[in-house]
Amino acid sequence: MEIPDLTAPQPGDPRSRGPRPPAGWRDGMWLAMAVVLAAHTASQFVRLAWVALTGELTVSTAGLLLAFLITVVWLLTIWWLVVGAWRRSIWGCPFDHHADAPGPRRCPRHGSA
Repeated sequence: MEIPDLTAPQPGDPRSRGPRPPAGWRDGMWLAMAVVLAAHTASQFVRLAWVALTGELTVSTAGLLLAFLITVVWLLTIWWLVVGAWRRSIWGCPFDHHADAPGPRRCPRHGSA
């Protein structure tokens, strides 16, 4: 059995307090994707609320259940993508970004500041 390295970042580890490198084009692309998906989801909810409040549709119980399931799946997908965008950026990276950090804590993706 292999003993885990306790100095490396673990899931839920707070982000490094050290200096971070400047954001790159990939960070900007992840941020843009997260903003676009969140805005699209918000506009869909406004439209859904409008249709539900104006009563344009007659929906059965099965239709309401299906709509609820589709909404939950959509929200979980958006959550996964937005959190993934955050974790892939320099802002959500749990590793240390300074040169004197111990090897297991040094960021392999973003380089040293």
